[in-house]
Amino acid sequence: MKTKKEHKILFLFVSFIIPVLILSFVFAVNGMYPFGGKSIMTGDITYQFIDYLAYYKTIFFENNDFTYTFSKTLGGDMAGFAAYYLYSPFNLILLLFPNKWLPVGLMIMIILKCGLCGTSFFYMLSKLYGFRKEGIIFSTTYALMGYIIVYFQLYAYFDNLILLPFILLGIHNLISNPRNKISYIIPLFLSIIDNYYIGWMLCIFSALYFVYRITLEINTINDFKKKFSVISSFAISSIVAGMMSSFVIIPTLLSLRGEKDSFHLGFYRTFEMSQLFSRFYTNSFKGNVSGCLPNIYCGVLIVLLAGLYFFQKKVSKKERILSACFLLFLFFNFYINILNVIWHGLNLPIGFPYRYSFLVTFLMLLFAYRSYLCMEGSTSDLLFLGSLIVYVSYSVFLLIRGSEVVGKNEIFLDGFILSLILILFFIFSRKKIDKRILFGFLFIIQTGDLIINANDAMKYFDFTDLKEYQAYVEETGSIVNQIKEKDKDFYRIEKYYRRTHNDPMQFNYSGLTHFSSCEKKEIISYMGKLGFRDNGNWSFYNSGSTAFVDCLFGIKYIISQFDSTGKPYTISFDYNDKRVFENPYALPFAFCADEKVRTVDFDTDNLFRIQNDLADAITGDENHIFKEAVCTDVHVENMIMEDQGDFVYYKTDRSEEDSYIEYSIHIDNENVLQVYFAAPELQDVELFLNGNSMGGYFEKYKWDIMDFGSHKEGDIIKIRMTPKSGSFKLKKAYFYYEDQVALRNWYEKVSSDQCEMSKITSSHLRGNVNSKKNNCLIFSIPYEEGWKVFVDGMETETREGAGKLLSIDILEGNHEIELIYKAAGQASGITISCISFLFLLYILWIDKRKL
Repeated sequence: MKTKKEHKILFLFVSFIIPVLILSFVFAVNGMYPFGGKSIMTGDITYQFIDYLAYYKTIFFENNDFTYTFSKTLGGDMAGFAAYYLYSPFNLILLLFPNKWLPVGLMIMIILKCGLCGTSFFYMLSKLYGFRKEGIIFSTTYALMGYIIVYFQLYAYFDNLILLPFILLGIHNLISNPRNKISYIIPLFLSIIDNYYIGWMLCIFSALYFVYRITLEINTINDFKKKFSVISSFAISSIVAGMMSSFVIIPTLLSLRGEKDSFHLGFYRTFEMSQLFSRFYTNSFKGNVSGCLPNIYCGVLIVLLAGLYFFQKKVSKKERILSACFLLFLFFNFYINILNVIWHGLNLPIGFPYRYSFLVTFLMLLFAYRSYLCMEGSTSDLLFLGSLIVYVSYSVFLLIRGSEVVGKNEIFLDGFILSLILILFFIFSRKKIDKRILFGFLFIIQTGDLIINANDAMKYFDFTDLKEYQAYVEETGSIVNQIKEKDKDFYRIEKYYRRTHNDPMQFNYSGLTHFSSCEKKEIISYMGKLGFRDNGNWSFYNSGSTAFVDCLFGIKYIISQFDSTGKPYTISFDYNDKRVFENPYALPFAFCADEKVRTVDFDTDNLFRIQNDLADAITGDENHIFKEAVCTDVHVENMIMEDQGDFVYYKTDRSEEDSYIEYSIHIDNENVLQVYFAAPELQDVELFLNGNSMGGYFEKYKWDIMDFGSHKEGDIIKIRMTPKSGSFKLKKAYFYYEDQVALRNWYEKVSSDQCEMSKITSSHLRGNVNSKKNNCLIFSIPYEEGWKVFVDGMETETREGAGKLLSIDILEGNHEIELIYKAAGQASGITISCISFLFLLYILWIDKRKL
């Protein structure tokens, strides 16, 4: 015979293993490795998270850290990035997996997190309402609710979902005994430092839930006076938990400055309220993770029980009214934009809306469980009939009104499930079956519902083939490693091809390409001004800007699928069908420049003029690297022109005939011709060179400086812009040659002041500079206050230079240079956290003395 303790441990294990087995089964059925060739990679996992996790490993195994990285555009602080993506302790599991097997490791981690969601919820129910095996139904639902299935790409949030039941338990304990603060403070503190974004949402929910629970216990003014110590204890505990997390939160908040365009505080409705409840239906997810309704699916059984809760006479009327208000308030927060935005930290997310919708499911599960416990034959048959009528009525409404997510199939499926459940409840109310049999059937029905929903959702995701990912990682990783073995210096690498914008993180090299929600807009804009594609959320190398910019930023090696680059680079080596080109003019991470470099004007659409001005400012004289090409004629064919002031609007006149603008360029030298078109917005056009397509332009991934090749002197070439959709807007066209001789001469002048830099860690650089005169020393790193620069051991003032780069003043002679990055607010954050921790010990000591 098992002891009571062993029995509880067994069911805690069962609450973990059931979601694990179900989710594993769903993944297996959908062809995940090793049951098929697919990987867990889809959406943001493919384009962001898998690369971040690869970089995470380098923090432990190579010379990177959580403070700064050179694999993020030009370089950037990691405080906000790491706090959002990397601080989960579950990530340590992935240290066991080589990069090519990271998707498998991530899938295992997601499955384990879902299992632990079930365990934590079951544990909470056992503590609140006593140990009951029926809790398995509800804990399994929590682990496999619509939020987790649809938003599994946001696996970093699942840690907070594991902690949520412990936070709620802590609130209950604190209300029961104001001295029992620690059980609330610790899980809230952990949720904040694990992921500050969802941690913020849990802080809001904790406050709301506390108000809800304390209101249930206050009936008179005298009750309020008695509970004042509870209220003050909750307030103090919440503040202490927040203050203890300062070592993460303060650097994170300072790091995130400049990463969002603006607040979105408009007061308007976000959707049609009558459509919200369609997301309760099984299989109501139809693949939209950008503009979808809140993910509140939890199964027919839970919706039914939660609804019946409000009619359970064993539950006080006050509790039912307050519970209804609480739930309706959360629904209202979905509905009204300004409230929704507050939950998201005052900024609407890009994709995956209503990221706090799991809280509605959580609350409904609590109400449903309470309802189940009250169903000892006391539920009226009229309520069962009423439930069926409500379901049929709303389903008919959706069919008549129309719904994007619910059709006949979904209605018939849930109608069948509801009928089975109501029949079971009807039989149970007649005492024809006992509660153990009822539990068994309900468990089968609910898990079946969850499996059907999860399996259906998977078909809407485009999962990456594992072997395809592995082949890319192995080939590109081998090329990067070969470059590193060949050249031990500190430099940047870039590629003319990519799997994602985050390849520099995947392969741990310093590059110029990056995408995350934690990149500063001013740096993205700066890259755009230097000729790279800037779409507002990211910039990336693509096929590069110009050779000058490559030199400026120390791009020493280019990995290409082509046989040539159009730039004065030499072939270093070949690897399969790829070639590695070496740039002989790549500057080191630090170089001397004239004081004029701090006054370059970037406020122009002429990107070539910016680069010319920058080159001249660095040397203090004219270099003429970019020379404007002669455009002898601009021919407009079958297009109506409307001058709009800042731009010209071109519209096709006769739709049955070709329409275009064609520029005739007289070639007067054989340097590479670079082209850029300025326009007010994204559009759909195609470029042609002498009748040959050069691809689209003004597009999401293609709107940068383009290489149109070198041509024979004296030729006339034709560059044509054709609208794909009948019209486009154009500010101006720019055609420039990049003079390779002038570029070489410029490089020789700049490199005459010898500079060498080496990477100790990603936040610690050291080097030497030999300046021939008093100069400005430029580092090809974004200017940030966190950088401390020491010259011959003495800290020196840092300033912006060359637009957005870090610079210092340097005297003539040989100098040792050292750069150390410390995240803004790190010292103050640690100090506040330490003081808060000591204060926690103090109040715990005081509470203990009062016992």
